[in-house]
Amino acid sequence: IKWNSTLNFSFNRNKIVHLYGEMIDELDEEGNVIGQREADDIGNGWFIGESLDRIWDYEILGIWQLSEEEEAAVYGKQPGDVKLKDQNDDGTLTPTDDKIFQGYRRPQYRIGFRNDLVFFKNFELSAFIRADLGFYGANNLHRNSGSNSDFERRNRMYRPYWTKDNPINDYARLNSDTDSPGFTWWENRSFLRLQDVSLAYNVPKSKLTKLRIQKLKVFVNFRNLLTITGWEHYDPESGTTRMPKYSSIGINVSL
Repeated sequence: IKWNSTLNFSFNRNKIVHLYGEMIDELDEEGNVIGQREADDIGNGWFIGESLDRIWDYEILGIWQLSEEEEAAVYGKQPGDVKLKDQNDDGTLTPTDDKIFQGYRRPQYRIGFRNDLVFFKNFELSAFIRADLGFYGANNLHRNSGSNSDFERRNRMYRPYWTKDNPINDYARLNSDTDSPGFTWWENRSFLRLQDVSLAYNVPKSKLTKLRIQKLKVFVNFRNLLTITGWEHYDPESGTTRMPKYSSIGINVSL
């Protein structure tokens, strides 16, 4: 057996160090000015000292349940709506006080692992495994709101929804309230994928001389054969679209 392996590992980091130069006052807990700093661009989600793809949003705790009806009403919600964390526990949800940093939209690490084997002299096996790790994507199907909850007129993937008889904690009720405040349901998109597999057989030359053929290889290839992920939408790499699987059979002939 001849075995050759190749491992690739990469990561990319970035940080915003300067934006528009607009300075704002820094205040202590009592409202006293204690200094100045450069203003962030909150509208675009850009923050000094943070990555361009940093996620800044409300923390999701789950779904409001029947036993929490009175508490949900404080925030204008009802059982079945998504439950957001009130970080300072003041009874209101505002971006400046209650949004937090919670992950990245791009992979923090990428790994590629390739193996090439030759066995029984004439058989060749090749497999490539890749992994994109440490990133999140928007999976607002969990919110079951608006067009996302229109099961009857649109051919969408199946997903559950909260009801009084089905009080789940990861999918909201149909047409749930996702306004005041607006938010995104972020979900881990990390994945491990067996991306390419190829098996080939090289016909021995002793069996080709009568056919006047120099080389003859028969092979079968597979792509996107297996994906391991916790992402609950279609495909973790593309985010929301399907990733097709391919297989092919072929013959290479050299005369």
